[in-house]
Amino acid sequence: MLNLKRKKGPFQHTRKWFAVESASSDCFRFVSYLQFQGEQPPRGLLRKEFHTQLIDLTKSEELLLQSMKKNTCYEIRRADKDGVAFTEETDLEKFRKFYNLFAHIKSLPALHAHHLASIGSALRVTRAEIAHETLVMHAYLADPESSRARLFLSASAIGGSDKSLCGRANRGLHWYDMKFFKIRDYAVYDMGGIAMGNGNDSTRGIDHFKTGFGGTTVREDH
Repeated sequence: MLNLKRKKGPFQHTRKWFAVESASSDCFRFVSYLQFQGEQPPRGLLRKEFHTQLIDLTKSEELLLQSMKKNTCYEIRRADKDGVAFTEETDLEKFRKFYNLFAHIKSLPALHAHHLASIGSALRVTRAEIAHETLVMHAYLADPESSRARLFLSASAIGGSDKSLCGRANRGLHWYDMKFFKIRDYAVYDMGGIAMGNGNDSTRGIDHFKTGFGGTTVREDH
């Protein structure tokens, strides 16, 4: 379980990710359970239906690739041929600035430095780039206790880069990330939620993208 705390004015908001059981005292505090794993839901929790796609990282790389759709594998190979490079990003301010450019165009809330600071060592960030130009960045909640790496935030370059190239780089980065966490003994790669066909064409397109990597669709309510 990840136990993340963030100040909201005079209050402290605790977010418990992937908990397998709840504490009865939490109903008297400002606590949120996210992707709860236990059978008995936390007392007082207003459950919100949430689905995500989980990929079993204990499988071999060969089996993981075999589980993906053909187009996803093709795009991963193309990203390599394009010369896209993949790496871990340790400069969180670089990630924050890149994400906020994306968020501004997409009308998403801005990401503040204290948001990242509240995650601490559980935050891992990766990057795809070509010719020193960043194309895509991913941020993860990495929980060694539950052996899960959960996609938390994702951003792509908009405007200056080829859209198709960014799409290939995004798929390639997901594959890099799976291997990145696999060699660190994480057992579960969490795609960070899917809309299950609900919403607009954009969310349906994101679902199609995520399910292209294979895995199993599960319900883990908030």
